Amino acid sequence: MASYYHEEKAALLGGGRPASLTYGRFETLEGEIEVKPLRYSDIPRAVRCTYAATRVESVSRYFDDADRGPLKLPQMLFVTLSFVDNVRLGRAVTINHGDSVLSYREPGDARAGPLLSWVLKLPFFDRVKSSELRKREIEVGTKLRAMIKSALGDRVSEMMELSGLATAPAKQGRGYATALVKYLNDMADARGRAVWVFTDDAKWFYEELGYVLVAEDWAGVDNPKWNGDPVPLRVMLREPKPRDLVDVAEKGLVTY
Repeated sequence: MASYYHEEKAALLGGGRPASLTYGRFETLEGEIEVKPLRYSDIPRAVRCTYAATRVESVSRYFDDADRGPLKLPQMLFVTLSFVDNVRLGRAVTINHGDSVLSYREPGDARAGPLLSWVLKLPFFDRVKSSELRKREIEVGTKLRAMIKSALGDRVSEMMELSGLATAPAKQGRGYATALVKYLNDMADARGRAVWVFTDDAKWFYEELGYVLVAEDWAGVDNPKWNGDPVPLRVMLREPKPRDLVDVAEKGLVTY
């Protein structure tokens, strides 16, 4: 079970929290593991972890197939700047300093932080993309927005979003990702918030953690340049569990 703390003034190094703070401890088959805030010093490992873990995902393969150009550098820059913004806002947690990392958004958070938003406006990003890659990004983005609108509606503005989850391939199978999602679930329950997530291949994983499929679509179906299977696009939702909140509070594990 996780423990939560409220700190008005925290060290910047901890991304809005004290750098030494442990957010939660979870028992797994590998023993006890600790969920901690992602720090700036953890970002290089977190970037390598995220890049390696996501290369095998259906959406990433769909995008990578569209462009054989020098995409690794801009992709890793995008992930790096995302983590910088998340650490600054206190929106990322990790296990083992970046071996497994989860990012999330609170209601009212922008889709991209100020640093990432500024960099994305530079011509550099579009110049390294092929027209086919831009076409596929628009396709996926359009379908995702439509699913969110139809399945979540105006409620989405009141929800938390699990915006990123990755575990280094060499560290998978140890329960790290499960512990991170349980941490976020417990936090959302304590706040009475629903959580939504966009996923492609991890439907079964999120179902085990209380999420239900609320919208589904497929990319690449009508694309003659894509020779692979249709790419799943899924929106999943977890409603808050008030009873869990009461149980945790009674045990004294939630502190504000």
